[in-house]
Amino acid sequence: MSECPRCKKKSINLGHVNLPIGKTRSKRVNVNECVDCKLVFYEESKE
Repeated sequence: MSECPRCKKKSINLGHVNLPIGKTRSKRVNVNECVDCKLVFYEESKE
């Protein structure tokens, strides 16, 4: 579990997506949602 950048509480992982960067590139990221404030945010995937 990651911590929320807004309220510093726990977040849950919603899955992985390929985030487009420009027209030809993409980057694999984790999508997380904070349990308390419901902020949805991306983190770089370590894979």
